[in-house]
Amino acid sequence: MNNSLTPKTKKHLRKPVALMHLLVLALLLMSSKCGKDKPEPEPTLPEATMTGANTFGCYINGKLWLPKGNYNYPAFGSKSYITAWERFSFGVQNIDYEYGSGVHTYITGCNAPDIYEPDFTETFIEGTFPGYPDYQEYIIDSTLANFVNITNFDLNEKIISGTFEYNFISID
Repeated sequence: MNNSLTPKTKKHLRKPVALMHLLVLALLLMSSKCGKDKPEPEPTLPEATMTGANTFGCYINGKLWLPKGNYNYPAFGSKSYITAWERFSFGVQNIDYEYGSGVHTYITGCNAPDIYEPDFTETFIEGTFPGYPDYQEYIIDSTLANFVNITNFDLNEKIISGTFEYNFISID
Protein backbone atom coordinates (compact mmCIF):
# COMPACT_ATOMS: atom_id res chain seq x y z
CA MET A 1 0.00 0.00 0.00
CA ASN A 2 1.42 3.37 -1.05
CA ASN A 3 1.03 6.22 1.50
CA SER A 4 2.04 9.02 -0.86
CA LEU A 5 -0.64 11.53 -1.79
CA THR A 6 -1.34 12.61 -5.28
CA PRO A 7 -1.01 16.33 -6.14
CA LYS A 8 -4.76 16.52 -6.57
CA THR A 9 -5.36 15.11 -3.07
CA LYS A 10 -2.78 17.51 -1.55
CA LYS A 11 -4.54 20.46 -3.20
CA HIS A 12 -7.89 19.42 -1.70
CA LEU A 13 -6.32 19.05 1.76
CA ARG A 14 -4.84 22.59 1.63
CA LYS A 15 -8.28 24.22 1.33
CA PRO A 16 -9.57 23.00 4.74
CA VAL A 17 -6.23 23.90 6.40
CA ALA A 18 -6.33 27.43 4.93
CA LEU A 19 -9.97 27.77 5.99
CA MET A 20 -9.05 26.58 9.50
CA HIS A 21 -6.27 29.23 9.71
CA LEU A 22 -8.71 31.90 8.57
CA LEU A 23 -11.28 30.88 11.23
CA VAL A 24 -8.64 30.89 13.99
CA LEU A 25 -7.46 34.33 12.89
CA ALA A 26 -11.04 35.66 12.85
CA LEU A 27 -11.67 34.27 16.37
CA LEU A 28 -8.48 35.90 17.65
CA LEU A 29 -9.43 39.25 16.18
CA MET A 30 -12.97 39.10 17.59
CA SER A 31 -11.87 38.00 21.06
CA SER A 32 -9.23 40.72 21.33
CA LYS A 33 -12.04 43.31 21.51
CA CYS A 34 -13.97 41.60 24.34
CA GLY A 35 -13.11 44.17 27.01
CA LYS A 36 -15.12 47.34 27.35
CA ASP A 37 -13.76 50.37 25.55
CA LYS A 38 -12.28 52.96 27.85
CA PRO A 39 -14.25 56.19 27.72
CA GLU A 40 -12.57 59.14 26.08
CA PRO A 41 -11.13 61.50 28.68
CA GLU A 42 -12.99 64.78 29.05
CA PRO A 43 -11.16 67.58 27.25
CA THR A 44 -9.62 70.21 29.50
CA LEU A 45 -7.89 73.53 29.07
CA PRO A 46 -4.38 73.03 27.71
CA GLU A 47 -1.45 73.66 30.02
CA ALA A 48 -0.05 77.16 29.78
CA THR A 49 3.30 77.18 28.01
CA MET A 50 6.01 79.74 27.39
CA THR A 51 7.48 78.01 24.34
CA GLY A 52 5.24 79.15 21.50
CA ALA A 53 3.47 75.78 21.40
CA ASN A 54 0.28 77.25 19.85
CA THR A 55 -2.00 76.21 22.67
CA PHE A 56 -5.24 78.00 23.45
CA GLY A 57 -8.44 77.30 25.30
CA CYS A 58 -11.25 79.13 27.07
CA TYR A 59 -14.77 78.70 28.35
CA ILE A 60 -17.63 80.28 26.40
CA ASN A 61 -21.07 80.10 28.01
CA GLY A 62 -19.63 77.62 30.50
CA LYS A 63 -18.49 75.21 27.76
CA LEU A 64 -14.88 74.44 26.93
CA TRP A 65 -13.82 76.03 23.64
CA LEU A 66 -10.67 74.76 21.91
CA PRO A 67 -9.25 75.68 18.52
CA LYS A 68 -10.03 73.26 15.71
CA GLY A 69 -9.22 73.74 12.06
CA ASN A 70 -10.14 71.88 8.93
CA TYR A 71 -8.77 71.55 5.42
CA ASN A 72 -9.68 75.16 4.51
CA TYR A 73 -9.22 77.03 7.78
CA PRO A 74 -6.34 76.60 10.23
CA ALA A 75 -7.16 76.55 13.94
CA PHE A 76 -4.66 79.32 14.59
CA GLY A 77 -5.63 81.92 12.04
CA SER A 78 -3.94 85.29 12.35
CA LYS A 79 -1.03 86.19 14.61
CA SER A 80 0.85 89.42 14.22
CA TYR A 81 3.02 91.91 16.03
CA ILE A 82 3.49 95.40 14.59
CA THR A 83 6.66 96.79 16.16
CA ALA A 84 6.01 100.46 15.33
CA TRP A 85 2.65 100.35 17.13
CA GLU A 86 3.67 97.77 19.75
CA ARG A 87 0.50 96.02 18.75
CA PHE A 88 -0.04 92.31 19.19
CA SER A 89 -3.05 90.50 17.77
CA PHE A 90 -4.17 86.93 17.36
CA GLY A 91 -7.20 85.04 16.22
CA VAL A 92 -8.11 81.42 16.77
CA GLN A 93 -11.05 79.54 15.39
CA ASN A 94 -13.04 76.40 15.85
CA ILE A 95 -14.41 75.17 12.55
CA ASP A 96 -16.37 71.99 12.00
CA TYR A 97 -19.26 71.07 9.76
CA GLU A 98 -21.96 72.25 12.16
CA TYR A 99 -20.48 75.28 13.93
CA GLY A 100 -17.85 77.89 13.25
CA SER A 101 -16.58 80.46 15.72
CA GLY A 102 -13.56 82.58 16.47
CA VAL A 103 -11.89 84.46 19.32
CA HIS A 104 -9.99 87.59 18.33
CA THR A 105 -7.90 89.83 20.56
CA TYR A 106 -5.78 92.95 20.11
CA ILE A 107 -3.36 94.53 22.58
CA THR A 108 -1.68 97.90 21.98
CA GLY A 109 1.42 98.98 23.92
CA CYS A 110 2.61 95.39 24.33
CA ASN A 111 6.42 95.34 24.45
CA ALA A 112 7.49 93.17 27.42
CA PRO A 113 6.12 90.63 29.91
CA ASP A 114 3.43 92.47 31.86
CA ILE A 115 -0.32 92.66 32.42
CA TYR A 116 -2.23 94.50 29.68
CA GLU A 117 -5.79 95.49 28.99
CA PRO A 118 -7.10 94.28 25.65
CA ASP A 119 -8.35 96.80 23.09
CA PHE A 120 -12.02 96.84 24.06
CA THR A 121 -13.30 97.84 20.64
CA GLU A 122 -11.42 95.15 18.72
CA THR A 123 -11.43 92.09 20.99
CA PHE A 124 -14.46 89.94 20.35
CA ILE A 125 -15.95 86.48 19.91
CA GLU A 126 -18.12 85.63 16.93
CA GLY A 127 -19.79 82.67 15.32
CA THR A 128 -22.14 79.84 16.08
CA PHE A 129 -21.74 77.69 19.16
CA PRO A 130 -23.20 74.39 20.41
CA GLY A 131 -26.58 75.18 21.95
CA TYR A 132 -26.65 78.57 20.16
CA PRO A 133 -27.22 77.77 16.46
CA ASP A 134 -27.72 81.39 15.39
CA TYR A 135 -24.75 83.62 14.71
CA GLN A 136 -23.67 85.41 17.89
CA GLU A 137 -21.31 88.31 18.54
CA TYR A 138 -19.82 89.15 21.92
CA ILE A 139 -17.73 92.15 22.93
CA ILE A 140 -15.74 92.74 26.09
CA ASP A 141 -17.72 94.04 29.04
CA SER A 142 -15.59 97.05 29.94
CA THR A 143 -17.29 97.39 33.36
CA LEU A 144 -15.54 94.21 34.56
CA ALA A 145 -11.86 93.26 34.92
CA ASN A 146 -10.32 92.04 31.65
CA PHE A 147 -6.62 91.43 31.20
CA VAL A 148 -3.88 89.66 29.27
CA ASN A 149 -0.89 88.49 31.30
CA ILE A 150 2.06 88.27 28.89
CA THR A 151 4.59 85.93 30.51
CA ASN A 152 7.05 85.55 27.62
CA PHE A 153 7.79 88.25 25.05
CA ASP A 154 10.59 87.20 22.68
CA LEU A 155 10.50 88.79 19.22
CA ASN A 156 13.74 87.03 18.17
CA GLU A 157 12.10 83.62 18.65
CA LYS A 158 8.69 85.01 17.60
CA ILE A 159 7.06 83.94 20.86
CA ILE A 160 4.48 85.91 22.80
CA SER A 161 2.73 83.78 25.38
CA GLY A 162 0.59 84.22 28.44
CA THR A 163 -2.89 83.89 29.85
CA PHE A 164 -6.00 86.02 29.63
CA GLU A 165 -9.27 86.62 31.39
CA TYR A 166 -12.11 88.34 29.57
CA ASN A 167 -15.77 88.89 30.34
CA PHE A 168 -17.89 89.15 27.21
CA ILE A 169 -21.44 90.34 26.69
CA SER A 170 -23.73 89.73 23.77
CA ILE A 171 -24.14 92.55 21.25
CA ASP A 172 -27.89 91.82 21.04
